[in-house]
Amino acid sequence: MKTMSKNLSLAFCFCLLFAFTGKTQTDLQITYAGEANYPLCPAPANSLTSLHIYNFGPFGLFVDSVEVYIDFGDGQDSTQWLMLTLPAGGVYVHSIAHVYLMPGAYPVTIVLNGPYSSDTATYTNYCSGICGNVEGYVYDDSNSNCVFDSGETPLCDYMVYLYDTLNNLLTSTKTDSLGYYQMNVDTGAPVNLKINPGYGLATSCPTGGTYTYTTGPGTATFDFGMICMPVFDLTVSVVSSIPVPGNNVYVNLFAQNYTCVTTNGSFTLTYDSIFTFISSTTPPSSTGPNSLTWNFTNLDLTTGGALAGIMETIAFKTDTTAILGDTVDFIATIAPTLGDFDSTNNTFIKTVVVAAAYDPNVKDVVPPGIGPTHAVAPNTEFTYTVHFQNTGTAPAMNVNITDTLDNNLNLSTLDFIASSHAMNLHVVNGNVLKATFAGINLPDSTSNEPESHGWFMYRIKSNTGLANGTVIKNTAYIYFDYNAPIVTNTAFNTISIPLSIEQQLHPELNDISVFPNPSGSYVNIQLTNVSGTHAVVTDVWGKVVLETELTGHITSINIDALPGGVYQVFIPGQVYKFARFIKLKP
Repeated sequence: MKTMSKNLSLAFCFCLLFAFTGKTQTDLQITYAGEANYPLCPAPANSLTSLHIYNFGPFGLFVDSVEVYIDFGDGQDSTQWLMLTLPAGGVYVHSIAHVYLMPGAYPVTIVLNGPYSSDTATYTNYCSGICGNVEGYVYDDSNSNCVFDSGETPLCDYMVYLYDTLNNLLTSTKTDSLGYYQMNVDTGAPVNLKINPGYGLATSCPTGGTYTYTTGPGTATFDFGMICMPVFDLTVSVVSSIPVPGNNVYVNLFAQNYTCVTTNGSFTLTYDSIFTFISSTTPPSSTGPNSLTWNFTNLDLTTGGALAGIMETIAFKTDTTAILGDTVDFIATIAPTLGDFDSTNNTFIKTVVVAAAYDPNVKDVVPPGIGPTHAVAPNTEFTYTVHFQNTGTAPAMNVNITDTLDNNLNLSTLDFIASSHAMNLHVVNGNVLKATFAGINLPDSTSNEPESHGWFMYRIKSNTGLANGTVIKNTAYIYFDYNAPIVTNTAFNTISIPLSIEQQLHPELNDISVFPNPSGSYVNIQLTNVSGTHAVVTDVWGKVVLETELTGHITSINIDALPGGVYQVFIPGQVYKFARFIKLKP
């Protein structure tokens, strides 16, 4: 199976939207078309084409009917009329069912005809007479003999990817606690099976890290032997529920070492003064003003077993004086940083908003972005978390989540981070993430509120070369047993901070730093080359909170009056310069 995804490197024009009934000049395009029921086997097989129609504007609300014609490639076709109410920047997802009676390769063509615009998309469906399977292990090949020997360490939570010969992602999955992976596949197609070693690992077997083979009936077995590099790479992440005045908030703090080199150190959670610490999975090694620290020894990629790392679940009481709509931060750090392979992932800032009530089934993203468009820089790596809660009246035996990843995300960079419970993770149809919590037996919130929550977290990078104004959207669908899905909010970001790729890859080219960081009373803005005379400070939502004139290479500004949190410093010019700092709460 191949999927079609157009290159959406278009500049968006952000105009005020206005709504009215009737035709509005607009540009509708098919931004995605592909098979949602991969793999199609055995024949006869039920196909389900997923079609995304995007309104590129330039303005207004499109209210009209459009014609969708599909040629299934097997001599059958269909014409459907869709009545759309679609604002500029909106996307409509439509599904088209079909049954392929015989095995074969079927070229699918979809034609969109509507007022002012038309578009065509193509992809190929492969339908097999018999389903195939690929499986194997990912392990630490300590003796480099390309054999998974007794005593060698299995590597859990590593993503394995299956591509067609045109480098379209067909499916992927992660290894379980035994280092085992398994994927169903169509038969009769040549494919490439790969793994992204990343961090402090390198692939020893196979040479080059890729297996090339033609899928067939039965099971094909391919193991990936990895070797450890002599480095350590510590990282930390945070998952938080939404704080409600007077209620408890639960924070999951997760510390990992991505490599085989055992490391001693500590990780710390700094929290806002509106929270009072109640309890944690294990007592902190030390405490400070609004901070908790845990020491660890011998942390490596095998620590924790089924979930590689150290998980602390921390309960806080939210003060009744907490202000609705206020943003608060949980800041996690892990040390040591000296000698760390990648020290940029040793700090994680989780920003949450105080609410009176909230939907516990939600998807959030870090970084949240700046302002109402949630602006981020090009080449951003996103960390997504899908939260769910059983608010029914009985335990949920199984929870299944589908999460269609935006076409502007690079699927080959997808990495699983952590989850609240044991789970399986697959990518099907090129960009649909399926999370399966089989046998989770999740209690209902009435009988056991703290244990009625669940979540999973992953990271993924945006595609390179995205145009300024590109919007990246994601929405998850949560299924509790056999109930209808609960649809989360749409987490979105906009590529709109005009920094060059070189500045993202090499921050030193940004020529700006802020110190001391964090700070409670003042910060210094330092410019290597004085190319601006004016600085703007915004909060994480893009609201301007402070402006100042620059007096030279170093300018000191008083931040006493600012609430605690994360702030951005911008130096306008031909090329924007920016930096972030943390204002500590009194």
